[in-house]
Amino acid sequence: MSIISIIFDKNLPATNGIEVVMESQISEKQYAWIWDHYYSLALNKLPISNAENLITAMNSWAINMTQNLKIPRETIKEQGLLTIGMTPAYHQMTEIELDVYIEVTAQADALPSIHVRLPNDITETQLEHSPIALANFFLGEDEHFYKELVLHIISMKKYYTEQLPFTDEASISSAPEFAFNMAMQFQIQLNSKTAPI
Repeated sequence: MSIISIIFDKNLPATNGIEVVMESQISEKQYAWIWDHYYSLALNKLPISNAENLITAMNSWAINMTQNLKIPRETIKEQGLLTIGMTPAYHQMTEIELDVYIEVTAQADALPSIHVRLPNDITETQLEHSPIALANFFLGEDEHFYKELVLHIISMKKYYTEQLPFTDEASISSAPEFAFNMAMQFQIQLNSKTAPI
């Protein structure tokens, strides 16, 4: 089992007193699956106003990125588009910490199972910003993740519009599955269009 920790310093605002730590190596191919699960869980647990703020932030970034996917990655990076929201100002963490644990367990011939442990005293603002922090962490770890993330955010939006709302507990697991399958189908179609004849 691998663990990803999202760590908040209680003495600092949620927007900059935050750090993401991956305790052991996880395949980059699993990043989108992990993020989808955490995003859907956070949306379900948040008050509607906070969830809508998070959805707006992620959808705005994804829509903006769709217009820039064909330009070189370095240009995108120089324009600051590979960071969602404000760049966290990392600080030396104090002893007053609050940790979110994302447990990733490998499964034979299947995607890993994801289990999240949320602390009882996590604030609404911290929970709202934690999926953004996790996305930014994965964007920094994998230079190709931004393309995948765009597809998954758009797919999640489609799910919540046409299938179940994020307030439905069933969406916690079904929204990531929908997004994963939809993104995979899109990638297959894209590959077939670019394959040599």
